[in-house]
Amino acid sequence: MLLHSCSNTRLLNPGEYLLLKNNIHYTGKNPGIKTDELYTIAKPKPNQKFLGISRVKLYMYRKGTKGKETSKFRNWLREKVGERPAIYDSAAALQATVEMELYLNKVGYFYSEVSFDTKQKRKKKVHVNYLINPAEPYHIKTVEYNIDDSLMLQFIRKSKTETKIIPGSVYNAFDLDDERDRITGILQNNGYYYFNRDFVFFEIDSLPGNREMDLKVKIKPNLVASAEEPWKVILTPHKRYFIRDVYIRPNFDPLVPATTVSDTIKFIREINKESKPTLGNYYILHQQKDNIHPRTVVQSVFVKPGDPFRQTDISRTRSRVSELGIFSYSNIRFKPVSESDSTHTGILDCNIDLSKRKLHAYTVETEVTNSGGRPGLGLNFTYSNSNIFRGSETFRLKARGALEAQKIFGDNADYTEGIPFFNTIETGLEVSIIFPRFLLPVNQERFPKYFRPKTTTSLGFGYESRPEYERWMTNLSFGYDWKESEKKRHQLYPFDWRLNNVTLSPEFEQELEDEPNDLIKNQYTDNLITAIRYSFIYNTQDIKKIENFFYFKGNLETAGNLMYLGSGLSNANTDSLGHYVLFSVPYAQYIKVDGDFRFFNVITRYNSVAYRLFLGTGVPYANAELLPLEVGYYGGGANGMRGWPYRLLGPGSYDNPDDNFDRMGDIQLEANIEIRFPVYSFIKSALFADIGNIWLIQKQESYPGGDFRFNRFYKEFAIDVGLGLRFDFNFFILRVDFAIPLRDPANPENERWVINKWQFSDIIINFGIGYPF
Repeated sequence: MLLHSCSNTRLLNPGEYLLLKNNIHYTGKNPGIKTDELYTIAKPKPNQKFLGISRVKLYMYRKGTKGKETSKFRNWLREKVGERPAIYDSAAALQATVEMELYLNKVGYFYSEVSFDTKQKRKKKVHVNYLINPAEPYHIKTVEYNIDDSLMLQFIRKSKTETKIIPGSVYNAFDLDDERDRITGILQNNGYYYFNRDFVFFEIDSLPGNREMDLKVKIKPNLVASAEEPWKVILTPHKRYFIRDVYIRPNFDPLVPATTVSDTIKFIREINKESKPTLGNYYILHQQKDNIHPRTVVQSVFVKPGDPFRQTDISRTRSRVSELGIFSYSNIRFKPVSESDSTHTGILDCNIDLSKRKLHAYTVETEVTNSGGRPGLGLNFTYSNSNIFRGSETFRLKARGALEAQKIFGDNADYTEGIPFFNTIETGLEVSIIFPRFLLPVNQERFPKYFRPKTTTSLGFGYESRPEYERWMTNLSFGYDWKESEKKRHQLYPFDWRLNNVTLSPEFEQELEDEPNDLIKNQYTDNLITAIRYSFIYNTQDIKKIENFFYFKGNLETAGNLMYLGSGLSNANTDSLGHYVLFSVPYAQYIKVDGDFRFFNVITRYNSVAYRLFLGTGVPYANAELLPLEVGYYGGGANGMRGWPYRLLGPGSYDNPDDNFDRMGDIQLEANIEIRFPVYSFIKSALFADIGNIWLIQKQESYPGGDFRFNRFYKEFAIDVGLGLRFDFNFFILRVDFAIPLRDPANPENERWVINKWQFSDIIINFGIGYPF
C-alpha cells in the first residue's frame, strides 16, 4: 500500500510506518537460492536511494507537500520529481511470503517455509525481515528424450545449443521453460513450420523420500480435423516443410490492387546437397518500373527454394534487407501448397513484400566542438543516394566547415592580440561509395549470405588554416567489411593512403628551427602513409536481453613495406635525411598493434558497470624514425584519461607545464571503469575512474622520463576519478564529465598522489557525444 494523500506537514498518517528496507535471512546457510529474485518479490519496495546514500526523490516529495498553498511547481516537484513514501503494509508482506514459497517450489525447494517480522529502527520507520526456511532441494536423477518421431529426435540430439536440464542438477521450472524454447527453436529451424512450444511437455516421476526426479521430455502429436469426418480430431505426425518458390516484390505498394499484373523475372537457383531438387526458383515480381538489380535483392534473401523452412532465415532476411538501406518495410509470408500429399513432408511458397524508401537524402548539421578545451563551431552537409548503380550501392558526399579557437604556439595565453576569437579554419570534402558485396572477380554466390559483406571506397580532401601554418590533407581508401557470425566481424583495408602537406608561416618556421624536440617537429612536416589495416571485432551483446556482454576489437596496421621494397629495387630518390620519397614526400614505415577489451556488467535495463582495458604499441622502422602524428597514441581528453586536458598527459613521467604541444607516445596502457545509473527522466549519470599513460619506445632527450622501462612503468600510471552527466535524447547522447587527477606521474616519485593538493581549478570538464566506451 502506498500513501496517496497526506497532510501538508506530514508524510505519514497516524498508524503508518515508512519502510526503510527489506531483508532476506535464512535459517542456515543459503543452499544456492538466488536471493536477488526473492528481493524482487518482497513488497512494497523501499524508496530509492541516490548513489545508495540518500533518498533524494522522497525528499523532493516531502518538499512538494510542504506549505499551506499548492502551486504548479510544488505539484511538479511532488508528482514528477519526487517519489511517494513506501508505507509498510502487513497484508502485502504476507502475500510476499506466499509468492516466495511459490518461487522456491519452482526452483526445486518444495515445502519450504517463509515467514516475516518487523523491526522498528527509528520513530515511524521499520525494516521487514523475511526468514527463509529452505527444504532439501529435489534433484534430477535421469533425463530421457522420449520422442516417437525419430527425425525430430535426431535434430534435437545433434543441436549445438546446450540444455540446462542435466542429471544431478536441482529441479528448476524456469530451466524447463528454457528447454521448451530450445527444442522449439531447433525444430523451427529444421523445417517444422507449424511447430510451437505448446507441443513440448514433461513427465516427472518423483519419490518424496529420496527427493530425486526422473524426467521425460515428450512432444505431443499434431491434432487435425479428419478430412472424411470433419467433426472428428485425429492424430498426425508433425510435417517437415520445404520451400518451393520464393516470390519477391521489391517495389511493393500496399495501395496498388492485388489484381495488378506484375512483370516477372525468374532466377534459377543453385541446388545443394540439402535441397529438394524438384522444387522451385526465385521470382521477381514488378508491380511498376523498378530501379534495383534483381540479383542484389536475391543475394539478400536467406529463404532458399529447396531448403527446409528455417525461422532464422526470416530474421536474417529482414536484417539484411534493412541493411541495404533502400527498403523501409518488409513482410515475409508463407503459404502451404496443397499439392503435397505426404504425411511427413509439406511444401511452402514464400512471398516477400519490400517497400522502398526515398533514395535521396540530405542532412545539415551544426556542431559545437571542444578540441582540447578550445571552443569551436562546425557545419556539416551530407547528401546520400542509396541506390546509385541499381545494386543498393550507397553514394555519400560529405562537406564540412568549422571555426575553432586554438592556442598559438609559444604563447601561454589562450589567444594573442590581433587574432580573431576563431583563429582556425577547417574545411573538408569526402566522397564515398559503399557496395553491399565484395568487389572481387569472384561469383558472389560463393560467399555465404550471412557474411553480409560491404566494400567501401572513399576519397577525401581537407584543409586547415591556422596562424602558424596551413595543412592540406588527402586520403584515399578501399576496404572490406563482413560478418563471420552474429558475434564476429572483420574489416580489411588493403589500400589506405593519407597525404599531408604543411606550409609554415615564417615566424613559426623559425620557432621550429630552434626547437630541439624531433617529435614536435615531426608534427609539422609533410608525410605520406600507405597503410594496410585489419580489424577483428567480437561482440556478445544481445540487445533483446538484459545480460552481461563482452566486446573486443583488435587492430593490426602496417605501412610502407611494399613501397620500401620497391624503392630499394628501383634505387628511388631520397631526401636530405636519406628517406625514400614518393611525390617528393617521405613515406612512413611502421607496424601498429592494439586491443580494446570491454566488459559490461548489466544489472538492470538502466544500471550497469562498464570496464575497459586498452593496450597498444606502434613501432617505426626502416624509412621512418618516428610514428606519424595520425598514428601515435595520446592521453587525456573526453574518451580516455579525463583528468587531463586533451593530448597533454605523458609521456611517462615527463614534466614540463609550459609544453602545450600534443604529446604523442608509441605505447599506451589504459584501464577505465564506469558505474552508470539513471537520475531523472532523460538525465543519466556515472561515477568513473581512469588509470593509464603513454610512453615512448626510444629514449628522447626532449622528453626525460618519457621512455618505457619495465622497472618503472608501473610507477608512472596516472589516475583520475570523476562524475559524469549523460543527457539521453534517444537519437544522441550529450555527455559532460567532471574529472580530477588522483595521481600525477609528472610529479616527483614520492609526490605523485595529489589528493591533499586538490583545488577547484584542477577539475577538468570534458564534453562528448555518446558514451566514452
